[in-house]
Amino acid sequence: MDDHGTDDNTGYWREYDIGPLGRLARALAHVLPFAGIGIAVAFVVVLLAGIVGEEGLLPELATPIDLLSRMTLGMIITFAYAGFGVAAVADSLRAVATRRALAAAVTASTDRLAAPHPHQVETLVLRQHLLLVGFLGATGAAALLMVVFGLVEGDLPVLALATAVLAGCVGGCVALVRLPSDRVRRVVAEHVSAHAEQTAWGRARASDRGDKPRFRPRGQAGGPALLGLAAVLGSLSAFVLQTYLYVRHPGTDSSPGARLAERQEYSAAGETVLDLGIWVSAGLAALGLLAAAAGGLVERTTSLAARRDLAARLDDPTASRPEKDVLVRYSEPRTADVSRLAGVLGGLLVVPSAAVLVLAGTDNDTFVDASTLFADLRVHGVVGLAVSITLLVGAVVVDMVVDARGLELRNRLMRRWPTVPRTPDEDSRRHAVRTRPTLRVGL
Repeated sequence: MDDHGTDDNTGYWREYDIGPLGRLARALAHVLPFAGIGIAVAFVVVLLAGIVGEEGLLPELATPIDLLSRMTLGMIITFAYAGFGVAAVADSLRAVATRRALAAAVTASTDRLAAPHPHQVETLVLRQHLLLVGFLGATGAAALLMVVFGLVEGDLPVLALATAVLAGCVGGCVALVRLPSDRVRRVVAEHVSAHAEQTAWGRARASDRGDKPRFRPRGQAGGPALLGLAAVLGSLSAFVLQTYLYVRHPGTDSSPGARLAERQEYSAAGETVLDLGIWVSAGLAALGLLAAAAGGLVERTTSLAARRDLAARLDDPTASRPEKDVLVRYSEPRTADVSRLAGVLGGLLVVPSAAVLVLAGTDNDTFVDASTLFADLRVHGVVGLAVSITLLVGAVVVDMVVDARGLELRNRLMRRWPTVPRTPDEDSRRHAVRTRPTLRVGL
C-alpha cells in the first residue's frame, strides 16, 4: 500500500468519538500531571522560603514564613491525595465512556472496515479501574489504622466513621474487580471484521518500513529543547538546594515538615559561598520556569503550524508521508499546549492560596497567632484560589475542545498514513497490545 490512500477493501483505524463524559475524563487525565508539576514547583518555592526564614535573612517575616511553609507542606499532602482520587475516578470514567461509545458507534456504523484505534482497543482488552482500586486500597489501609486507633482509644465516633469508610473501600474494590470485562469487547468484535483489523496493522507496519522521503514540519525541536533545558535547570536547582541543606544543617531529618537541624557555622569565606548557594538555587529555579514557559509557547506555535501543514498535505494526493514521530504525535490524543501551561500555573497557585486561607482562620498551639498575622491576606488567598481554580477548569475545558476539534485530523492522518502506535512502557502486556491485532485475542 502506498502513501496516497487506501483501496475500498482495506481496513483502517478510526478513533471513535467517546462523547463529552469521555473527553472530560481524558482531559482530567491530561491536565492533572501538569497540575502536579505546579504543586512540586510550589513545594520547592516554599522550601526555599522556609530556609530563608530559618536563616533569618528576612527577620521581620521569619514567623509568617515559618507558618506558611509548614501549612503549605500539609496542603501539598492533602492536594496530592485529592489529585490521586480525582485521577482514579477520571481513569475509570474514561474507560466506561470509551467502552460505551465504541459499542454504540460500531453497532450503528455500516463500515466494517473501520477498526477502532489500538489505544481504544486497549480499553477493551486490558483490565480497567486498577487506579481506582489502588486509591480505594490506600484509603482502606488508612481507615484500618483509624479503626485500630478507635478501638485502642475507645473513641466510638472515630471507630464508626473509620469502619464505614473501610467497608465502603472493600466493597468498592470487590465490585470493581468483579466487573465483566469481555461483554463490550465481544459486541465490538462482532461488528468489526478481523480482516479490517489485520490489514490496518499490516498497512501501518508496511508504511513504517518504507524508504520513501519523509516530511517533517519546521521548528519541531525548539519546544522540546527548551522544556528539556527547564528540567535540567530545575534538577540543578534542587541539587544545589539539597547540597546547601546538607552542609549548613548536617543531620536534618528528611521527613516532610521536619525542622532543620542545628545550624553549622563556617569561616567568612564559607558563609559567603553558602549564602550564594541559596541565590544560585533560586536563580536556577527562576530560569527553569522561564525556559518552561518559553518552551510551552514555542510548542504551541509549532504545533499550530504543523497541524496546518499536515492538513494541507492531506489534500495533496502526491504529498510524501511525514516522519513516524510526527504521525504518532498528531494521530493520537495529546494534552493541549495551553492546557499544560494553565495546569502548571493552577497547581502552583492553589497550594499557597489555600494555605493562606486556612491560616487566616487558624489559631492553635501548632500555628500560634496565625489568624492575626494572616487576617489581612484573606482576600489575597480567595483571589489566588479563584484564579487557580479558573486556570485548572480552563485547562480541562480547553483540552476537551482541542481534543474534539482534532478528531477529524487524527482520523484523516490514520487513514492516509497509518503508523504503529508508540509503546507507552515496557510492560509485556501493553507491548503486546501495541504490536498485534487484539480485539479477538483471548475471546
